[in-house]
Amino acid sequence: MKNGFTLMEIIFSILIVSFFATILVNLTDTNVKRSGEVLNMVQDGFSFTEIMEKITADYKKLLKNKKDDVSTKPLVTLKNYVEKGNVEGNTSYYGAYTFETRYIFFDGNNKEAPDPPEDNTLKIKIFYKNQSVTALFTDENI
Repeated sequence: MKNGFTLMEIIFSILIVSFFATILVNLTDTNVKRSGEVLNMVQDGFSFTEIMEKITADYKKLLKNKKDDVSTKPLVTLKNYVEKGNVEGNTSYYGAYTFETRYIFFDGNNKEAPDPPEDNTLKIKIFYKNQSVTALFTDENI
């Protein structure tokens, strides 16, 4: 009776270990690569929130200034700020984003209707990377 392993047993053991190691590496590799995506989404969310906070702060300033000068139209000015606020160097620069802006109103069934009779509700939709948010800004007299 001999002690030890034969060459075939060693080769077969190495093959089995290699097979399971390959499976383990493939499973963990995908998870490791994608683990950074969550962090990027959170960081993008903070940047996105900062853009909306700047827009909202400007609107509050515009409403405050309207009390002093009733001829100003805060919604018109805000729409202009948002449409030009993604170009660096402009006075109201919020950051890099894309947008949709339009005036809306709601019909008797609380559904959004096209072609508002007045410009008293402004709908702003901001897109930043893979995220978007919609905000409604109204005239303070409503």
